[in-house]
Amino acid sequence: MTRNPLLAALYGGLLQGVGIGLFIKYETSSGGTELLGRLTHHVMPFGSIATHVALFDGIVVIVGAFALENPENVLHALILIFVSAKVSDLVVMGLSKAKMCYVITSFIDLC
Repeated sequence: MTRNPLLAALYGGLLQGVGIGLFIKYETSSGGTELLGRLTHHVMPFGSIATHVALFDGIVVIVGAFALENPENVLHALILIFVSAKVSDLVVMGLSKAKMCYVITSFIDLC
């Protein structure tokens, strides 16, 4: 589609994010780092499953950076991983993401 590596990283992150998001949403597995992210999310429930997948993908890229001759490729791969994680969260949560907080107190304010 393009010879521009930055655009390729963005397109790749978009497509990968949709795929991983669908795997997470419908509770299936590709057998890759998505499965590892799902397992570690049950043990350490910080962030989302997509965040865990992004962390493992980032570790793989950084460890693999020693074999690559062009450090620019590593940066493009990290951009792809970031976009993929954000799109995955968007696919799982949807566009109307909201948070709610209940405050329960015995303090009565009589203004």
